[in-house]
Amino acid sequence: MMKALLILQFLLLPIVLFAQSGKESYTPSNNSLAVSPLQETNRQSEKFSKVVEYIEKSLQAGSAEAISKSFAKKVSLNLLGESSGIYSLNQAYYIVRSFFERHKLIGVELNGQESGTNELFASGACTTLNHGKHETIKIYVGFIRTNKTFQISQLTIF
Repeated sequence: MMKALLILQFLLLPIVLFAQSGKESYTPSNNSLAVSPLQETNRQSEKFSKVVEYIEKSLQAGSAEAISKSFAKKVSLNLLGESSGIYSLNQAYYIVRSFFERHKLIGVELNGQESGTNELFASGACTTLNHGKHETIKIYVGFIRTNKTFQISQLTIF
């Protein structure tokens, strides 16, 4: 009898474990369901999309103050060949502000892309009004991911 019970337990244990493996895991330390890696990736993608939308609106508004809130400590800038180099956050703010004083960006559209685990970018195009003349220009924004935030490491308008 004992032998039959052990064999039955041996056969049923894998079935029970398999049935439970499809359920979300429970973390007793914080009494909440654990987040799967796929769910975390989806959350990060949604967060990145919101950051790209914010940058798009900031560029459209010509707001150096708004866009500089997303700058990393060092930012690589290339703005229509007028300003090119690697600048501190404060320097980048003044350079972008000066650029926006000379150029009005119209119809900014950016598309966010992930190129790696910590490096992301958005690219797109817009029209600028420069001395009464409309020009179509391209925009590239490079991001780095730090502590679950996204910071601009590169801004190129060409």
